[in-house]
Amino acid sequence: MPQFLSPEAQSLLRALFKRTPTNRLGYGPNGFEDLKSHPFFASINWDQLLAGKITPPFTPPCSHADEASNFDSQFTSIPPFDSPGAPPSASAHLLFRGFSYVAPTFFNDGTATATTQKLNKMDGTAKESGERNGQNGTAPNVGKDTDTTRANPATGPADLPPLTPTTACQISRLTGLRGVKTRPIQTDYKILEEIGRGSFAVVHKCIQRNTNTVYSVKVGNLSID
Repeated sequence: MPQFLSPEAQSLLRALFKRTPTNRLGYGPNGFEDLKSHPFFASINWDQLLAGKITPPFTPPCSHADEASNFDSQFTSIPPFDSPGAPPSASAHLLFRGFSYVAPTFFNDGTATATTQKLNKMDGTAKESGERNGQNGTAPNVGKDTDTTRANPATGPADLPPLTPTTACQISRLTGLRGVKTRPIQTDYKILEEIGRGSFAVVHKCIQRNTNTVYSVKVGNLSID
C-alpha cells in the first residue's frame, strides 16, 4: 500500500481490494450506503452531489465531443480496427428461431381446432367432387406436380388474386385465427411519407381512411439473402 496516501484512502482501498467479493465494502445488506459512510467520503454531502450543487475540485478540459487528451496515450496510440464478424452462412437466419412473439389470443377459444376442422371439411369436399367427376383419389404423380401451379381462388379472400392450393391452404389457416387481417393495408390506410428507417424495416406515416386517425406503420423486409 503506498504510504503517501492518507489513512482514510488506504483504509478505503483495503476495504475494496478483497479477493472474495462478499468481503468487499458495499457488498453487505446496506450496499452503497456502507460505501458512502466510509471516512474517506466524510466531507461529501451526497444529497447535494446528487442534485449537482457541488462544484467539482477539478474539471478536465474538453474542447469537443471527441476530446481524448485526458486519456493515456497508451490507449489512444493503438490503431483502431474493426472486429471481424462471423462469416455469413445459409443457416444464419435460423439463429433467432423461437424468439418470435406469437400472441396467445390467436389460439384461444378453440380457434385452431375449428380451423383444422374447416380444412378437413374442405379436403373431404374436394375428394367428393373429384369422385363425381370420375377422378380417382389416388391421382398419378403428374397431377400432383401441377397441383401447386393451378389457381384456386375459391379458398382465398375475395380481394386477393387467384391462389395456388398450397397458398390458399395457408390463407385459410390465417383467416381462421382471430385478429388476423388478410387484405392489403392500403384498403384501410393511406400510406404517407417515410418517418424512420432501421436495419430491417421502414416506418411510414399513415392515415386510417374511415376515421382520419394518424398512425405509424412498420414495413418489414422478410426476404432472406
